[in-house]
Amino acid sequence: MSTIDMTVVSGSLQTMIDARLDAIDRALLGRVSRQERLNVVGEVEGRIHELLNDRCGPGVEPSRDDVLAVLSRLDPPEAYLSEGPEEYATGAPVRTPPHHVVHTLAALDHGRFAQLSGILGLCSLAMSVLIMLSYPITIMLNNEIPLLAAGFGGGVFMVIGGAASIFLAILSRLSNVWAVVGAAAGCLSCLAGASCVLFLVSNI
Repeated sequence: MSTIDMTVVSGSLQTMIDARLDAIDRALLGRVSRQERLNVVGEVEGRIHELLNDRCGPGVEPSRDDVLAVLSRLDPPEAYLSEGPEEYATGAPVRTPPHHVVHTLAALDHGRFAQLSGILGLCSLAMSVLIMLSYPITIMLNNEIPLLAAGFGGGVFMVIGGAASIFLAILSRLSNVWAVVGAAAGCLSCLAGASCVLFLVSNI
């Protein structure tokens, strides 16, 4: 800001200008560095005197109406938080791109989801081995309880675990091999578990 930009302003009117500058300074306090804050306030003060000079003419002391008219052309103090140096000097409003709401899951680790999907899918599929082992035990004991317990319990676990594995694979966006294994094992687990439960229900 050069000296020719400075307009002579009476005490009461200077108080009005200082009040606006103080409001901008408070809005920026804690948000930007001290030097940046001083630069912003200095640029705005220079812009005020420039507008007064254009409105009243060189060497003419502005009136209260002149000062109010110039201050009304400035952005509110909080508007300077997102403005760059050029906008400070002109007082022009800033057009920033809208802030999109990002789902919390987008910030999570996809690799971890993929690994959990693979492990859970394999564990669910492995439950079919337990169900098959319950069959000879049922024959040896001549009791259907082991088969029914393993069949229903294992089948339900396979369906739930398989579905969870598929869900985790989707969350991971199939980011690696673990996710692919989890999705495939989850699908097989769901089919096998549902078939087992339906078979037992139809034969009870």
